Amino acid sequence: VPVCMADGDCTGTDRCVSNDCVARPAGDTCAEATVVATLPYSASADMGAHRNDADVGDCTASGTEGTDAIYRVTLAAGETLVAELNSDFDAALWMASECAAGVTCLAGVDEVGTWERLEVTVDDSGDYYVVVDSYAAGYPQDGGYTLDLELLA
Repeated sequence: VPVCMADGDCTGTDRCVSNDCVARPAGDTCAEATVVATLPYSASADMGAHRNDADVGDCTASGTEGTDAIYRVTLAAGETLVAELNSDFDAALWMASECAAGVTCLAGVDEVGTWERLEVTVDDSGDYYVVVDSYAAGYPQDGGYTLDLELLA
């Protein structure tokens, strides 16, 4: 007998994944973005329990309405961040200076396949958001991924 059929069947902020209630993953919302304390940085995770919490519309050629995982990194003016994403699904990758629905992105990419790369030079010092995303709601996007971030030397 399934424990849940939808997120609303779970308590608190838990998510329904494969008919089981699981804790909401790190980096699932803008307010709870995973903080990147040092660069270079590498993270491997799974999109299974993530939901769509950040959209930028036309940032990528295919849209960003699917599930997302959000990372916050602090950069100094003039620094160039390189973000590389390898995934088990057709992911998208984008970066913005704010994190919310409808923000304007600084750069985004969604190539066909499972590897994405961004290289972004920022004008101002501050916090920036790198988002592992998927292009469409309902599209199978529960695979794993590895995100690598580093400053361009």
